[in-house]
Amino acid sequence: MKRLSLLAAVGAAFLLIATTARADLHCEQPAVQTGEVHSGASLSHRFALVNNGTETVEILDIQPSCGCLTPRVTRRVFAPGERGLVLLVMNAWSQDAGLQSWRASVRYREGHEDHELTLQVAATIVTQVSVRPPALVLYTTSAIEHELTLTDRRATPMNVTAVQATSRHLRTRLGDWQRNDEGHSVRAIALEVLPEFPEGRHEETIQIFTSDPEYRELRIPVTIVKRPRQTVSASPDAVSLSTAVSEPIPSRVVLLRSAEDQAVVVERVECDSAAVSCETAAGPGLRATLKIQIDRAKVNGDALQASVRVVMRQPAGQTVTVPVTWSQR
Repeated sequence: MKRLSLLAAVGAAFLLIATTARADLHCEQPAVQTGEVHSGASLSHRFALVNNGTETVEILDIQPSCGCLTPRVTRRVFAPGERGLVLLVMNAWSQDAGLQSWRASVRYREGHEDHELTLQVAATIVTQVSVRPPALVLYTTSAIEHELTLTDRRATPMNVTAVQATSRHLRTRLGDWQRNDEGHSVRAIALEVLPEFPEGRHEETIQIFTSDPEYRELRIPVTIVKRPRQTVSASPDAVSLSTAVSEPIPSRVVLLRSAEDQAVVVERVECDSAAVSCETAAGPGLRATLKIQIDRAKVNGDALQASVRVVMRQPAGQTVTVPVTWSQR
């Protein structure tokens, strides 16, 4: 029943797209059904566009319906009568078995008016081979290792010829084929982020090469976010105060220290509340001193929750956040 409902919904969407497409930037077939597609196999479709209007059309952007869809265009400006292509590339790894659909909204400008053209692809996903997770995001400050699982549900599993990553700072190791509880062939793939991996955000790919003609190359997107290792600490690491109505709110001193015995030099201090003010000073020794003061007159109500963010000039790239709370008793 659910499958019939989904089929009906997709069919209705196809009809709607086909009947509402404008005549200026025109696509003869804005909605297609590609039939059965094996998960992991290449899935893409080219949509032919033509400017049937009398004014130049400019494609402003293309918004995919999900992160598993990548749109590409051959041209962005269409003079009257000019043609071009929009290529939609789908990542079927993350899709469940059964009927699935992907959409992309093409936003374009004709003269002084903005319009949209919706392109849609539907396919029935048949799962023979899968990799879990189908995409990977790792946050780290140092070396880290994560494991993926390659599953082949066919009687004879594929022959994997090589596994490699697009960065030389990533290392992969391929385990042997084994049988899981469901009787499927599974193989572990270990991904190691090496200690020298550079800081920042990096978009990489794990490539699995096989001798199977249907699955020559399996590509797993990997996002690595390497953060600077935290070496500066605050003591105390939080400030919590409680005073009576008639009592002044005392200031508090926080010492900032480097675990590597480096001199701590504060570049700036930021606070998310106007009721909190801060002063900094060098020392004692290699440490830095942070003085935190709360102005009761600027507190909205009888309680305060704030945070102080201290950015260091030295050691470079270090940031410490100190939570600050106050309540009136």
